[in-house]
Amino acid sequence: MSYLLSLLVPVLFIAAVCLFLTVVAKICQQSGTAEFRVNGELKNSEVSLGTSLLEACQEEGIYLPAACGGRGNCGLCKLKLSSGTTKADMFEKIHLGEAALEEGFRLACRSKLRKNTDIAVPLELLNVKKFEAALKSAVKLSTDVKELQFEILGDKMDFKAGQYIQIYYQSNDDKAIRAYSVSSPPSQMEKGLFTLDVKLVDGGLVSTWLHSLKEGSQIDFTGPYGEMTAADKKHKDIILFAGGVGIAPMRSIIREYLEEESKVSKKTSKNKKGKKSQKSQKRLMLYYGAKNLEALYEHNYFLELSSKNNNFIYKPVLSEPRLEDGWEGLTGMIDEHLAEQPVSVSSLILICGPEAMGEKIINLLSQKGVSPENIILDAL
Repeated sequence: MSYLLSLLVPVLFIAAVCLFLTVVAKICQQSGTAEFRVNGELKNSEVSLGTSLLEACQEEGIYLPAACGGRGNCGLCKLKLSSGTTKADMFEKIHLGEAALEEGFRLACRSKLRKNTDIAVPLELLNVKKFEAALKSAVKLSTDVKELQFEILGDKMDFKAGQYIQIYYQSNDDKAIRAYSVSSPPSQMEKGLFTLDVKLVDGGLVSTWLHSLKEGSQIDFTGPYGEMTAADKKHKDIILFAGGVGIAPMRSIIREYLEEESKVSKKTSKNKKGKKSQKSQKRLMLYYGAKNLEALYEHNYFLELSSKNNNFIYKPVLSEPRLEDGWEGLTGMIDEHLAEQPVSVSSLILICGPEAMGEKIINLLSQKGVSPENIILDAL
């Protein structure tokens, strides 16, 4: 027995030393500082090891898209690491894929600083700023959707129709970041105003808070974000697909479109020399899906708009119309009716709604020959 103990003691001692060294190594990985560079420029030489790239960027006034609040669920905070590449976790493997990971792309919210790191940030994200705004009014659009109008306090935000902002929420120990599309046209920003269509989510921390705001209440937000915009695009035909509250960015795009049409009409009416007028040839089609008629907010507005404008086509679809709705229009899912419609392969396609809806629409459009370059998806 004594012989066995004499052999066991050294083994246990070695195991204890190995465990100790492992723990020390882990602690050392989380202590100390590292250099943090953005596009080759040194931003901070004393960032604590273990800090996420998302947090490091925020500390330097670089506000990356992170609609999920940094939990790794949205996959929006994609960055390329020029140096200091970290090991990818499960969330990064799901959202980025092996090819992107091999190129050095990571999710900023999941990647921790372990050594000197240099990241590549697109120029448009470097132009994103932080703002404050106060609530001016709240209008109920449906049983669970409110249109909130805010007035920016300070500098105005330069955004394109279809883009979104990120609202920062903090109460006691609760912190959250949520993304909301701007539903007003960019022209309203000249007055310092913008609107958000906010759906009340059952148990939703931020949506519940926003629905409870009183006039004068202030919010902090960053923006603008997103590529789902028709601004600067030369496409003749634009097709919008909206599901539920995904109509918000489409409202902004449609309102800007109407303003442009109005300007063209005024120029036409002022042409008194008999020259040929340059009438707008841009066509806009909106597929708008909702559960029932009440959830199809702005329905009457779009109906009136389509009756007055030959270049605007409106196709509402209800998945579960109620008897009291008296609905005689399209029913089912949007993709079921798209399959029957001809689509110009040169059309610009903007999709905002549930991910499943977007995937079905994209598959159909691909079968019709529409190039992926002409399709922009913003999944809710």
